[in-house]
Amino acid sequence: MRIGVTLEDDKGLKSNISMHFGQCSHFLIAEIENGVIKSSKVVPNNTQHGGGGCVAVDAILEHNITHVIAGGMGMGAQQKFAAA
Repeated sequence: MRIGVTLEDDKGLKSNISMHFGQCSHFLIAEIENGVIKSSKVVPNNTQHGGGGCVAVDAILEHNITHVIAGGMGMGAQQKFAAA
């Protein structure tokens, strides 16, 4: 399983989860096997200041995630994930 988590900052696994998907500053991309984090990396959300959640969906999907964790997400982003 590959999870994308919206972050407020760039502190790796110690980062705070962002309360708004499209406005997060970074994404944590984590590979999980048998309930154990095998690898993780933090990548910037380069769409943060232009396009909101729908553009951020495309950005995080480039990392081949299977699940996403966010404090909140608008309907546009939810619909785009559902269609992916």
